Amino acid sequence: MQTFLQNLFTKTALFFVLVACVATSCDPDEPKPEEKYPKDISFTEYSLNGTFCQWTNLPYDEKIMIINSTEELEKYITCTSGRYPFIDFSKNTLLLTSGLSTNNIPEITLTKLQQSSLNQFQLDIEITINAVVREKEWVKAVIIEKINQTSNVDLNITLEMQIDFNNIENLFEQPLPVIQKCLNGKWELNISLENVYTIHGTVNIDTENNSLQVIIDEKDTTIFYWLAGYYPPTPLSFSWKKTEFPEYGQVFSWYVMWLDDEIKHYNPQLEEFIYVKTGWFFRHMRNGSVNVMALRINNPNSNPQGYYLCYLTRITE
Repeated sequence: MQTFLQNLFTKTALFFVLVACVATSCDPDEPKPEEKYPKDISFTEYSLNGTFCQWTNLPYDEKIMIINSTEELEKYITCTSGRYPFIDFSKNTLLLTSGLSTNNIPEITLTKLQQSSLNQFQLDIEITINAVVREKEWVKAVIIEKINQTSNVDLNITLEMQIDFNNIENLFEQPLPVIQKCLNGKWELNISLENVYTIHGTVNIDTENNSLQVIIDEKDTTIFYWLAGYYPPTPLSFSWKKTEFPEYGQVFSWYVMWLDDEIKHYNPQLEEFIYVKTGWFFRHMRNGSVNVMALRINNPNSNPQGYYLCYLTRITE
């Protein structure tokens, strides 16, 4: 009788084990369900605030460093007293990024970390700047679950601007996105004749497609001297290039809107028309009017020459 009950118990136990294996798969080589991408990854911001430690030896290149050990982390931290906040690298990875801004930064926000494949990630941050020109270093770091050192983590930066785009002193010192946003649109072209500014035409600047169109009365020949050349009525393409300006014994590099094609210019010394490289240098924006200096390069080896000043006044639709 006892043997019968033991056999019955054993068969019953095997039955339930079999049922469990069917339901959950007892095969150790059974592949795991595929991960679904993209997916959001949780993170914790890591900061040295409130410690006697600071970041050091950072590249400020707006790229992500993957740190998986204390030895690696200590290459970028120095402390005058105490220790930096502990990270358990047996379970976690630190993502560290840094950069430089030409403007004051009131706020930096970590918005999202997303995984798009097994070893591909993207960290999104939002940087808020204002019009105060001041070189500013920034650092952000987050702790996540352990990832491979060979993983690729991209950095996506969104720039938010707390700026009055009708009033910007030293517009030329601003980062290019600020200059582009400030200038995009339709403008009245104002030229000073005997210290009286009058409207001589319109200017359309499309900074998204890098297109400039100057529309003036063809009989108004005086305008060409102020713009350092004769502009056809059709749109012209341009490129933004940092250009060196010698000022007060120093050389500064600022953005200039250079036309891609040379335009016609009258040379009074030769008494003939020549084709020259022409650009616009934007000085400042005051009450919706931007001060512009027309530049030209007579030959590839010469420095840019400032020509005349004009004002562009924003046309509001």
